[in-house]
Amino acid sequence: PQAVGMLRARRHLLTGDPVDAAAAHAMGLVSDLVDTPDEVLPAAQALAARIAALPPLAVQGTKRALNRVTQLRAGEVVDLSLAHEETTLASRDLLEAIDSFTERRPGAYHGN
Repeated sequence: PQAVGMLRARRHLLTGDPVDAAAAHAMGLVSDLVDTPDEVLPAAQALAARIAALPPLAVQGTKRALNRVTQLRAGEVVDLSLAHEETTLASRDLLEAIDSFTERRPGAYHGN
């Protein structure tokens, strides 16, 4: 939700709709796009070279701060997700989801 906003996050998390590269870029989920797979490595290397040319202590400090914020929020999300997963994994709807997926048919869910 931080990257794309709560409305977009809800839409994609609740519907399970796939997100292609262009949409991911437009939403801010990815920072750069390339036209072909052969361009991925050179683009990544160019970005790495730009970052490597910056003051190391500043880069390291920024990375530490960003990682710490992410870890703090991730911990809260993991706790909430685990509580939800316990309920979901014990449900009949999970079995129906598996069956409907393997049988390539729409699921019939009842919330239990």
